[in-house]
Amino acid sequence: FPCDCSKPFSLPIQFDVITAWDVVEHLPPDRQQTLCDNVRRALKPNGIWIVTTANNSECANGIELHQTQRSREWWIGFFLNQGFSVVPIESIIPRWAMCRHSADGCEFALMLK
Repeated sequence: FPCDCSKPFSLPIQFDVITAWDVVEHLPPDRQQTLCDNVRRALKPNGIWIVTTANNSECANGIELHQTQRSREWWIGFFLNQGFSVVPIESIIPRWAMCRHSADGCEFALMLK
């Protein structure tokens, strides 16, 4: 079903893997917490959340599309504070199998602590 991942929602099932290919940078900073809350509810214990993001500006028709531009270090701290642990992404998925990549290395595999 369609939903806005930056607003609270619940699903009747949980998943082993959730992906967010170039999603988090499009949400405003004040919606990042809600996204993490949604993922925590939807992720099975020991499940994996694969995230790629960009920290550059991207404008279209004068509108900034990347509303949260942060460094890799900032994102790691943020995800750790949200109760996720960062695991080497290469141990989860080979780089060639990823459908999206981050040009600046902002690719994460996250597990709930």
